[in-house]
Amino acid sequence: MRVAAVARVAVLAVAVACSGGSGGGAAKPKDRSFVLFQPVIEQLPAAPCPPPAVPEKDRNGSALRCYQLGPPSVTGNDIAAAAAVDGLGGAWEVAFDLTAAGTQAFNAMAAQVGLGNRIAIVLDGAVISAPTLETTQFPGKGRIAGDFTPAQARELAKRLDPG
Repeated sequence: MRVAAVARVAVLAVAVACSGGSGGGAAKPKDRSFVLFQPVIEQLPAAPCPPPAVPEKDRNGSALRCYQLGPPSVTGNDIAAAAAVDGLGGAWEVAFDLTAAGTQAFNAMAAQVGLGNRIAIVLDGAVISAPTLETTQFPGKGRIAGDFTPAQARELAKRLDPG
């Protein structure tokens, strides 16, 4: 997996959990801090996953591998917009735009991690992808690509989108 200038991020098979409905009352900004972008310090064997390592799981919830991660630099709250898109060859993806602050934080993290090294995208406590960086300067846009059904891509985009 590699991350290019458009921050195309390959995702291994991941099931997206459905979020609950919203109650009445005034709309509040969504907290999307459950999505984290973190430097990968070390990849560990899949089982057992020793704390504080974070697992990468397959669709069935089995650990594929574990990662020792650095502190998060970017969270879902740094995402300005997200949408499900039909990518190349019919593979569904989630396109996202980062805020100005999110773009600066992502570029700072990428520069610290360095070319050829990896970052992890953590969703609800599990690594969904750990791509290799091909650049350290991103234009504030990215795509999470992988083994998504259209419904999974729409649900993840809904969870990430601040609207």
